[in-house]
Amino acid sequence: MDDSNAHQTLANEAFSKSGASGLYDRARPTYPLQSINRILAHLPDHDANVVELGAGTGIFTRAILSNAKPGQIKNWNAIEPAAGMRESFMQSVKTYSAEGPSIGCDHGTFDCMESIQSEFADMVTAAQAWHWTGSDADFQEKCVKEVSRVLKPKGYFVLIWNLKDREACEWAGRIRDAYEVHEAGTPQYRLGLWKTLFQTKTFKESFKLLPPDEIPNQLKSNSKKNVDDSIDESIPTLTVTTQTPLTLDGLQARILSKSYITALDSDGQQKVKDELKSVWDHHIVGNPATEWIDEKTVKFPYVTHLYVLQKR
Repeated sequence: MDDSNAHQTLANEAFSKSGASGLYDRARPTYPLQSINRILAHLPDHDANVVELGAGTGIFTRAILSNAKPGQIKNWNAIEPAAGMRESFMQSVKTYSAEGPSIGCDHGTFDCMESIQSEFADMVTAAQAWHWTGSDADFQEKCVKEVSRVLKPKGYFVLIWNLKDREACEWAGRIRDAYEVHEAGTPQYRLGLWKTLFQTKTFKESFKLLPPDEIPNQLKSNSKKNVDDSIDESIPTLTVTTQTPLTLDGLQARILSKSYITALDSDGQQKVKDELKSVWDHHIVGNPATEWIDEKTVKFPYVTHLYVLQKR
């Protein structure tokens, strides 16, 4: 088994566990409204068909459906390889399905969406997911080719990620250091391995990145060149900074929902929780730079990166 398959197997097993238990859906943040509205602006006003890759428990799905215009989305077809995630997804979107769009969640992968007809989708999305494609050029080609197959001409391929903003304050970096050491070679977004997609034959022939003037508030990050930010000056990126309420318990749960932490044994998970508590007690509590909502809840800095590609 090559590294790409091994990492995806680990992710599927861990995410199925955290999805079925409800941990993932409880712990993970939603997406900022500015990025959601930007995505919706690329959809037709009525009867849009959307395919979501790596849909997880439906956090991104619900953010989109909560803000879409009445009748804007006709079909939402989610693709998710982890059984526990699929179960949680369907439970979480019941209200939205009853009110309007047809919503389904099928087994599938980035390179194989058997349930989706060719040229079905006005948009394909991947929220907090595409980095699992890794850097293997052949696999990336298969994945991008499959996205191209299901997209209508002129349809959009949207990639979005949330990550804790280590540039915002010193203790956010310490939090990330406490858990990123356990990544075990998994192809995390921050490493930028997923950008191999921009070198694929199908991308070069069939897609274009939207020019900067088509993405409001587009930033190219001339000052942030650290690989940790996964920003490339040549890639138009909508960058949205936000703050989300978070307690110590919430922080620990959020980190435990990460696939490579979920995969640790109980002793390993407890060690991570202890490390997070140490950062909280020694670098967040009593720090004059910390913004508190109440005595237990801080404003935790996040940054969201959005990439918009269009099929030719």
